[in-house]
Amino acid sequence: MSSAVAIGGLIAGLTSGPIVDRWGFTTLFNLIAMLALLIPLIGGFIEDYDVIQPKTKRDEAASRSFTFTSGFLLLFTASVLAFIVNSTGALARPLIMTELQFDATAISSAVAVGGLIGLPLPFLVGWLSDRIGRKPLLILCYLANALGLLVLVVAFAPCHFWASAALQLSMAASMAVGSALITDLVPHESLGVSLSLFTSSNSMGFVIGFAGTGIAMQQFGSPATLLLGVFLSLISAAILIFIRAGARKPPFKQVVAATPAA
Repeated sequence: MSSAVAIGGLIAGLTSGPIVDRWGFTTLFNLIAMLALLIPLIGGFIEDYDVIQPKTKRDEAASRSFTFTSGFLLLFTASVLAFIVNSTGALARPLIMTELQFDATAISSAVAVGGLIGLPLPFLVGWLSDRIGRKPLLILCYLANALGLLVLVVAFAPCHFWASAALQLSMAASMAVGSALITDLVPHESLGVSLSLFTSSNSMGFVIGFAGTGIAMQQFGSPATLLLGVFLSLISAAILIFIRAGARKPPFKQVVAATPAA
């Protein structure tokens, strides 16, 4: 599921810029609107299964008490901050490229190359998280997010913007690892609520980040805004250190009880 972000970025990056350069934004928006109409139609073919499990009062109490544990709240806060930073790069990148007189094809190519590079990340990160732990990989994702903004501060060539987009696409992989970490932080009874709240952290971060980035860039300029985003990203990575879960667990070994000799 996390790889869908990179695939979408790759396809959109390869097509949207050339469409704008040849036929304008109106044509692009009309095509996007037609694609958006396909989403509910495709969704109609998805079968939904209701799994009914008996719940006791004890299970319901556990769900309420464990959803907002300190570990969950720390992870949720860190994810919101990280996606605020991610949206800062997403907004600043095309604005900076426009100031440097890049055309729409060059601007969208950064998204395409970032999607191409980031496509295998969810698979690689998910595989590694089962072996070296969730927190170290999440911290690396958040630091890559910060590095993507640092690249934007000095960027002037297309390859710089490609690298920035690729680094910031690590946040798509962070959602997969974060969801796995949620399973370590909360009991089974509260997974549904906890995962739902956690996955909303990216939308919350984008709303706050897009609004705040526009204001900050007008008031302080692009470099100062990007450096502020780097600072917030470091804070988000530091918050993860205080979560007491997600360490690498030893592989499961089945122990067979020895039977006395006859």
